[in-house]
Amino acid sequence: MTDDLLFWAIAVPLGIGAFFYLVSPALIRLATAQNAEAGPVAFDPDKTPPPQPVAEFWDDVEADLAPLGFARETHVAVHGLVPNVSILVAIFGNRTTDTAFLATFAYASGQGGGFTETQRAFELSNEYESSDSEDGVLEVGVVNSGDSATFPRDPTKCRKLLCEWIDDPATLVRIQKAIASEWGTGRLRPLPDPEDWEATARADMQREFADYHDGGHFERVKNGKRLMTWTGAYRATWKLLPPIKQIIKARRAARARNLLDTWGIEAP
Repeated sequence: MTDDLLFWAIAVPLGIGAFFYLVSPALIRLATAQNAEAGPVAFDPDKTPPPQPVAEFWDDVEADLAPLGFARETHVAVHGLVPNVSILVAIFGNRTTDTAFLATFAYASGQGGGFTETQRAFELSNEYESSDSEDGVLEVGVVNSGDSATFPRDPTKCRKLLCEWIDDPATLVRIQKAIASEWGTGRLRPLPDPEDWEATARADMQREFADYHDGGHFERVKNGKRLMTWTGAYRATWKLLPPIKQIIKARRAARARNLLDTWGIEAP
């Protein structure tokens, strides 16, 4: 009996671990098939009001950013990239420093009009003309969502510092100022005109997925669908499972905090 109990005590955890680490990536790969036709579309929240929590989130961000020289320029939505999920983004701009600040709110819609918040995130960026980049553009910035770092980007095109523990817009603006000074090379590109943000957001999204494809994490679009490769599916899944998730998160935080200390920025 003791041997049987020992067997099951070892076999059950190993079986559960094998399922999550070996089988669940296949399920994730199918469940996260993306609609390649979905993309950012500009909208007017006065004519098409977002859910109340989204509007309140954006209003709070606007109040924090206004004293820092940022104004709300437009709003874009991505509906149906994956089933039943909407991604709404308010884009703020500081035209003195040509810095973009994106406030993203993602939610899942259920039956009967149900609403489940899945993400609130901030992203700041500046763009520079670069001869080292294949498409002539280097984007540098800071983000506070780990989802943005699931797959690596081409560092000649995009460099982003991940600060998952920071949700204060003013602190992120200070960090972005340091990043622009340290990582920005070449001529600073001006922000797009407000009416051009939709086209810019679509181009940025295509550019991002092109990097993921070139890195071997996404297959080519087929029948209007965008699927992860097996490499991408395993990478995306394993990054969410313990202990890998905790190890990666700690390493990212340590790297970010070291840079912030070097730049003289105090972050909670």
